[in-house]
Amino acid sequence: MPDIKDVILSNDYWDLIYPVWNTPERMLENTELFPQIINHNFTQVFWNRNEPLDPSIREILYSFLPNVYTLEDTTSVAKSGVLQVQSNPALGLTGRNVLIGFLDTGIAYTHPAFQDAAGNTRIDFIWDQTIQTGPPPSGFNYGTEYSRSQIQEAIDSPDPYQIVPSRDMDGHGTSLAGIAAGSVDEKNSFQGVAPDARLVVVKLKEAKPHLLEYYQFNGSSPMFQENDILMAIRYLMETARNLAMPLVICICLGTNQGAHTGDGALAGTLESLKVYQGISVVIAGGNEAGRAHHFSGRVTNPSVFEEAEIQVPANSPGFSMEFWGHPPDLYTVGIVSPLGEVVDRIPARFNQNQEISFILENTSLLISYGLVDTESGGQVIFFRFRQPTEGIWRIRIYCNTQPTGNFHLWLPADGMVDPDITFLNPDPFTTIVAPGNAVPVITTAAYQAPNDSLYPYSSRGFTPIHDIKPDITAPGVDLTVPRPQGGYGAATGSSIAAAFTAGSAALIVQWGISREPKRYFSSNQIKSYLVRGAVRNPALTYPNREWGYGILNVYQVFSIFLSP
Repeated sequence: MPDIKDVILSNDYWDLIYPVWNTPERMLENTELFPQIINHNFTQVFWNRNEPLDPSIREILYSFLPNVYTLEDTTSVAKSGVLQVQSNPALGLTGRNVLIGFLDTGIAYTHPAFQDAAGNTRIDFIWDQTIQTGPPPSGFNYGTEYSRSQIQEAIDSPDPYQIVPSRDMDGHGTSLAGIAAGSVDEKNSFQGVAPDARLVVVKLKEAKPHLLEYYQFNGSSPMFQENDILMAIRYLMETARNLAMPLVICICLGTNQGAHTGDGALAGTLESLKVYQGISVVIAGGNEAGRAHHFSGRVTNPSVFEEAEIQVPANSPGFSMEFWGHPPDLYTVGIVSPLGEVVDRIPARFNQNQEISFILENTSLLISYGLVDTESGGQVIFFRFRQPTEGIWRIRIYCNTQPTGNFHLWLPADGMVDPDITFLNPDPFTTIVAPGNAVPVITTAAYQAPNDSLYPYSSRGFTPIHDIKPDITAPGVDLTVPRPQGGYGAATGSSIAAAFTAGSAALIVQWGISREPKRYFSSNQIKSYLVRGAVRNPALTYPNREWGYGILNVYQVFSIFLSP
């Protein structure tokens, strides 16, 4: 029998996620499936791809596969009230004694932005899921963990990467950590929002090739599996507990998979954290507003159809797409190819899969019906196009009942497929990426602080079930960030806004634990403080689908609600 580490890393195994309560006993008891509890909500098993799948899995494989997430991007401190909070003698907040956790592309731990004035690292631990040469964290089966002492030894060494070989080759994770908690560098006019916070970092391993092939995700951005992200969250929480420190988790990954209603394994796990005092979660809302990846519509009566048109460029290897509707509506679909081949309306049957081959073109198309999704209760129709013909594909949507609401289709998020695969009549709203639709988390939009203009790609709300997202808008355009190769550069996007907000949350957390008696805030409480302190434009209506409850101003939080 292979080692569990080899199975976790191998492209020869399907990684399957089940709710704990719904995991079949035969799977939990089968050691050849290597069952593992992720948290109290979800478990994972590993199925050898060379063995026939269990019929209950084969029928709706995509329901058990982990979703795939990608990165959310490639004057502000004063305007957001951060400088006032740091310099006010009655406050003097810098994030001291607060832990900020990142799960991303890693961190350039040798950069001075993550060291104090004496050259000591402010990183407590790095768990690099991609390196298998050292011991993993206690209770985990893969990757290598590096402690503060090892990181410091590496920094003091003439050849640091011989001691701690973890690197951030992309730079995304380093940028986030720098915005949230970079040390003061007066020479380069740089400092993070919480420059005295301590850091714990997970460098995520990239998704298995067979999973990307299944979803036809062939874009240029790094992509990560949901189960690895869940394990990273577990690690961050256990590290914070061992250090006896409050934790702010910053997640700047997103996907257009799922119902966008705060459901699924990752969103469900984040939802469960709302009961934990001392743990708050900040999420990037995404950069999907101008990408033409979302279509919404409404079928007026059962005798007609609504049509969604998708522009596909030449030589595309393929893509996937998800349709979501909500009870009591029941939908079916038909297809018209660019060359005029028609696939008639496919009947809605429980767990139906239909492979379609076209006569005049080389395209193959899988359409899978999920009439009642386990998590959201909605109806999902999964489309997977391989070698799609260039041109306009038409998706005909029918409703078998008297329609009561809108349906939604989402193409993959930016960076996951060819950017020229777009809807011809897109809807820029309802574009907050998962897991930013989870209610208790703090979901951020991005704006340009110098002129108060919204970042044009910043994803817009609300959710399909009308939950208020985004929650807050923070600076996210052309902010100075540390670079892995040294020095500083500029970065833009909702990830930058989320990191800025995570640092701001750390300031509020520090204020709470400095009181007597100490106050440990939940994510919902931190969100409420930020929302109430937000600056609102009197010309707009709030909550707002673009701006949430307004622009972040952490000083106003203290001046209105938390005055000592």
